[in-house]
Amino acid sequence: MVEMRSHTSKILFGVSLSLILFFSGAAFAAQNTLNVKCVDASGKALAGTKVFIMALQDPKYRDGKGEIKWANKSADGSGVAKFDKLDDGVYRIVARPEGLAPGLYELLQLRNGIQETITIQCAAGDPAKQFYFDSGSQLNNQARASMDLAMGAFQKSDFAGAEKNLRDALDANPSLPDTLYYTAVALIQQKKWDEAKVILEKATVNVDALVSLPPPKDAKGQIMPSPYAGIQQLIHNLLPQMPSLKLRVEGNEAMVAKDYKLAATRFADAAKIVPNDPDTHYNLALALGQDKQYQEALAAIDKAIALKPEDKAYLDLKQRLVANQSMSKARDILIEGDTLYNEKKDYPAALKKYEEALPMLTDPVAQALVYDQIGKAYTTMRQSEPAVSAFNKAIELDPEKKQYKDDLVGHYRVMAQYYFTEKQYDKAFDFFKQAGQSPYQIGQSSAAKGDNDLALMAFERSLKDDPQNAEAYFELGTLYYYNKKDSARAKEMFVKYMEVGKDEKRISQAKDLLTVIDRKK
Repeated sequence: MVEMRSHTSKILFGVSLSLILFFSGAAFAAQNTLNVKCVDASGKALAGTKVFIMALQDPKYRDGKGEIKWANKSADGSGVAKFDKLDDGVYRIVARPEGLAPGLYELLQLRNGIQETITIQCAAGDPAKQFYFDSGSQLNNQARASMDLAMGAFQKSDFAGAEKNLRDALDANPSLPDTLYYTAVALIQQKKWDEAKVILEKATVNVDALVSLPPPKDAKGQIMPSPYAGIQQLIHNLLPQMPSLKLRVEGNEAMVAKDYKLAATRFADAAKIVPNDPDTHYNLALALGQDKQYQEALAAIDKAIALKPEDKAYLDLKQRLVANQSMSKARDILIEGDTLYNEKKDYPAALKKYEEALPMLTDPVAQALVYDQIGKAYTTMRQSEPAVSAFNKAIELDPEKKQYKDDLVGHYRVMAQYYFTEKQYDKAFDFFKQAGQSPYQIGQSSAAKGDNDLALMAFERSLKDDPQNAEAYFELGTLYYYNKKDSARAKEMFVKYMEVGKDEKRISQAKDLLTVIDRKK
């Protein structure tokens, strides 16, 4: 059985998890402006809201003990708090209105003197709500525990369960690109494409912001790679592949449903988006092959092989496609042959079609079937030698099929009847013997039917083949005496029977008939 290549597992997994954002280093000076608009759940401006900001990795926002030191302003009557002369950096913003739960907006990049406006919505809830970065918060531990549960659910292919646990992790820590990425993965596995796209877009913003921070240094002061570089690559790879991934998943589903035309359409559309993905071309070749579009399937698998020439599965599929293409062509030719044989009775033309198709077949069972049909065509044309050769080849290729042995016997009988009609009795008897019917048996059945002439010929041939066949002498004696009225020939047969016969009853009958014959002289 041929298997499709899965895309989701290859594309979606392969990154270690980090649940807490760590930062160190310095930001760059610039003159950026940030306007923070605070609103409630209905969109109404929240005047007087306290807005706190800090820049990640900027020591100005840390006290001597390493605790966060926030800059803050109150929102004006329109609910806007304005911060200017901000350095380049990645910022975390918290809005704390009176009587409502605080709102969070973080990993906002400010660079190159930009003027940025964001909106933070604050919903009903506990005004004292903590965030994962607050001193004494246990939310990071909760996020880590939820992530562990999500990974376990992934291993069991429980994607709905994984999504629930990941959303719990996001409730605790909403900004980690790892968590966002795996949430998108869980959504994709459930075919929630639009939700996954929104999550991935947020993950892209967050991870790009984190990677933009000055890189960490080790104990020797050497610059280290960003801890978020790996997840950034995965997110950047996955987001643009979403349209093609959706098409490929739909193609896989169509293959399972055996809707090969739809599968081929989906894989072909996906291949236009990701022309350098060999598995997409491989799956397209599979779908086209199942739909018997062999020429197009071979073109698709050639593209896959060009992209990944060492993949044995690709090479094996091409080999099967070539064989199936040949089989399909052979099938069409065989149908033409059957039409010529059964409907037009043009046996020589049918024979040519069968012989044309035969070299295209690689399956011995299929070859045997064609050889059998070739044997029948030659039989109809009364050409015994090639017919027998074809039937024997069919039996050799598929010895378990009794029909081919029966067809060979049937050929011998057809030829025997043909030579009887042509009055070539010796040839006829030879073919009957090949069919398993001896001349003696033919003589018996002919005598029973009253065909005495044929019975005489059959018994005479029986004696020619076996001069010691006593019963043939007795049958001939009886026929010559009663039916042919040839007493001399009858006596000759009865005398011979007396010499070789064993049946006491028949010996007695032969004696009586010889006595009668002698009296008539």
